[in-house]
Amino acid sequence: ESKYLVSESITSLDEKIHNFMRIHRSVIVNPNYVSEIRSYFNSKYIIVLNDSNKTSLTSGRSYTQNVKKLTQW
Repeated sequence: ESKYLVSESITSLDEKIHNFMRIHRSVIVNPNYVSEIRSYFNSKYIIVLNDSNKTSLTSGRSYTQNVKKLTQW
């Protein structure tokens, strides 16, 4: 598992890294590593990554359209 510390904002990274998608105000994901998307509640989703830990991330309500785009990826 690799971790990186950056001094840029998520918004700045989101604009620079075009093959990633923002799903929460503090989370961007690579759509190629999404294995499952489940409806949660209150317009939120659970996004499961295709990693050894099967990491689960919860989307933010304001990023619903981005999550819907992930289903078409």
